[in-house]
Amino acid sequence: MTTNSLNNSATIFDVDNIRLDANTISTTDTNGDLVLSPDGSGTVNIDYATQDAIAVYGASGALSELALTNGQLLIGSTGATPATATLTSSGATITITNGAGTINLETAAAASSFPTDSGTATPAGGATNVLGGTLMGTTGAADTITINADDNVVGTVASDSGSATPASNTFTIAGAGSITTSASGSTVTITDTGNQSISMTSLTDADSPYTVLDGDYYLTCDVSAGALQINFPNTPTTNRSWIVKDATGSADSFNITLTTVGGVKTIDGGTTFVMNTEYQAVQIVYNTTTTNYEVF
Repeated sequence: MTTNSLNNSATIFDVDNIRLDANTISTTDTNGDLVLSPDGSGTVNIDYATQDAIAVYGASGALSELALTNGQLLIGSTGATPATATLTSSGATITITNGAGTINLETAAAASSFPTDSGTATPAGGATNVLGGTLMGTTGAADTITINADDNVVGTVASDSGSATPASNTFTIAGAGSITTSASGSTVTITDTGNQSISMTSLTDADSPYTVLDGDYYLTCDVSAGALQINFPNTPTTNRSWIVKDATGSADSFNITLTTVGGVKTIDGGTTFVMNTEYQAVQIVYNTTTTNYEVF
């Protein structure tokens, strides 16, 4: 052993074994490091340690160990010693198999059973439920669901009243005015009584120029006091038609002129069509193919 005679401290120990009767090994070196450096293939051994355990530093630098079993993980906990635990599936939808150094995860098997159909059945865990009703049933086999409809799914039609509310499993076809409905077996009959009413619009020279509205159809015109211009739409609905009538027999004196808004479309080849005969009546139709109007 070499000693420093100035401060009576040992600087080099060249011995095989060191026994300390105190509890602390410390260093006063400015660098502050305390290094345990075995030579060659030698190791630093701690006699009380358990093989394959994990060392954990606790309060005041105390060293302890945690031993893990198959599938366990070290899970951190802020401000506390880490915990050892295995993975779990709270909904039991994942199967977890722990092994030596392995964790295997598998999803639960697909549903292969179906509750008995009652129209309101609640499916058991892992099962698929398809609700049937009075006229529809369901069955299940392996991974197939079969839905069966009764041959007579709907066999009744509510009485025609124009505003009937259908009962359960019943279709309602509401008639009104000149349209009525009746039913026999699986047949529904819609009847036109022939007493149809039409939309009629009364016009005079005071309305000129009049722009045709969506609800117009029959335009009855009183031009006894002056001429009248009627503007038809440039983009009406498909194949829409109207009827224009000189109601007072005055068109020979005061003409009824048919045109379109801005004169964009033609009527029988011209931008206007003039009614100038007493009690004249014409029907005008929009030809969707040519995108112009025709009179007949």
